[in-house]
Amino acid sequence: MLGYLEVNRLLRKHGIPKPKEFVMRKSSDLPSIGFPVVMKLLSPDVIHKTDVGGVVTGIDSRKKVIETFRSFRELTKRRNFRFNGVLVQEELKGVETIVGIKKDPQFGHVLMFGLGGIFVEIMEDVSLRICPVRKSEIREMIREIKGYPLLKGFRGSEPVDEKKLVDVMKKVSVMAVEEDLKEMDINPLICNSKGCWAADVRIM
Repeated sequence: MLGYLEVNRLLRKHGIPKPKEFVMRKSSDLPSIGFPVVMKLLSPDVIHKTDVGGVVTGIDSRKKVIETFRSFRELTKRRNFRFNGVLVQEELKGVETIVGIKKDPQFGHVLMFGLGGIFVEIMEDVSLRICPVRKSEIREMIREIKGYPLLKGFRGSEPVDEKKLVDVMKKVSVMAVEEDLKEMDINPLICNSKGCWAADVRIM
């Protein structure tokens, strides 16, 4: 699995946007990106951060930033995880989606799209296409999932910027082929009326 710096290098190279963020190496490294923020443990020994308590949302003060940093540091010592710092990220509002890539031995790179949470874990509400993928195919992928009404705006919520979602998914498909990635997950890709941002990325 690629480390944080290498993942960011690839995302920048291919123009895939991320939220504003800052890496804390020690408790005195206080971020200046405003509040609220999300804090995430950075460790090569942790693949799914939420499973070990390595994600805290809704942090709204410097005091809570320091407290959360120290709790993550204690967690790594207690669980014997390697510690590469703590990612402090602006907390964006929007619809959480998942964009994934998997290299199939028969079909090559396959692009996956779905909504986060129950839609993927229980309902398996995802769409798939073999790369390379045209933008018209990506629009079909987005619109064929059962959860599409949430993207169009539901009960007064603003619709997501579908054009920017298509653009990001296209960039992911190109990146997967050009870099010959074995596997990639953006979970979540947070989408709202202003754009889409890769909040958490795993690349193999």
